[in-house]
Amino acid sequence: TLENAAAPIQKRMVVVGNVVNARAEPTTASSVLAKLRRNTVVVPTGESDGVWAQVIVKDTGQAVWMHTKFLKVQS
Repeated sequence: TLENAAAPIQKRMVVVGNVVNARAEPTTASSVLAKLRRNTVVVPTGESDGVWAQVIVKDTGQAVWMHTKFLKVQS
């Protein structure tokens, strides 16, 4: 349908650190909401400050902030 055609394509990303803190806000001073293991799949929301990106954890639906050095586009 046309509605599906207009939907944005959401790229998936994976966590590349062994265990990475996922935070409430884009700062290391922010509380840790989850600890994500390597290869955990996340979907970017589009919110980013260039260093941190807000992502949705695919398994839980939780929105968290992660440092971009711990994320890569899923191949």
